[in-house]
Amino acid sequence: MTLILRRKFKIIIPGEETGMKRFLPWLKGSTYSVKLGSVNVIYIGPTGRNSQYGIDVFLKHEISHLLIHQHVSSSRKNFEILKQGWLAEGIATFYGGPHYYEKDEFIKLWLEKGMGFDSLYEADPHEMDNDIIRLKYTYYRFFTEFLINTFGLEQLQYYLKSYMINPGNYKVLFTEVFNDDIYAILVKFI
Repeated sequence: MTLILRRKFKIIIPGEETGMKRFLPWLKGSTYSVKLGSVNVIYIGPTGRNSQYGIDVFLKHEISHLLIHQHVSSSRKNFEILKQGWLAEGIATFYGGPHYYEKDEFIKLWLEKGMGFDSLYEADPHEMDNDIIRLKYTYYRFFTEFLINTFGLEQLQYYLKSYMINPGNYKVLFTEVFNDDIYAILVKFI
C-alpha cells in the first residue's frame, strides 16, 4: 500500500516567544508538534524545533498522520480514527519517530510506572505529561513493530487500509486481518 499526498499542506513554525498557545490554545502551551484533524496544517512547536531529535523527525511523524487523514473519505471518519491512538501514533512513531527509548529501557520505565501491557487506550494526549506521552508513543511504536515482525508489513498495511475505510469496526477488522483478538495479541507482545 502506497499513500501519496493528495493535497498541499502548510507547515507553521511559531516563534520562540509565541509558542503554540497562541495558535492552539487548547494545547495549554508549547508542544513538540501537531497535525490538526482533517486540516492540512502541521505545527512544529518550540519544543519540537529545539529537540535533540531534530525537526525532521517531527515533520515525518506529522506527515504520517497527514497521509492517513488525506486518504480517509470523510471528516467524521477522520475523528473516528483518532479514537485508536495506538494505531495512528504507532505508525507515525514507527515511521517518523521520535524514538524516545530503546526496548529494554522502555520496558523498565513502563513497569516502574506500574503500567500494564493489556491496554492500548490512553487519556487525551493534551492532558498527559511529556513523560507519559513518550512512554505511550514508544509502546505504540513497539506494538506496531511487533505486528510487522509477527504478521508482515503487508498485513499491517491491509489492516490500516481497512481501518481507514471503516474505523468504527476496528476490533472486528483486527480479528479478521490478524486471525486473533487484539487483547490476545497483546498478551503475546511482551
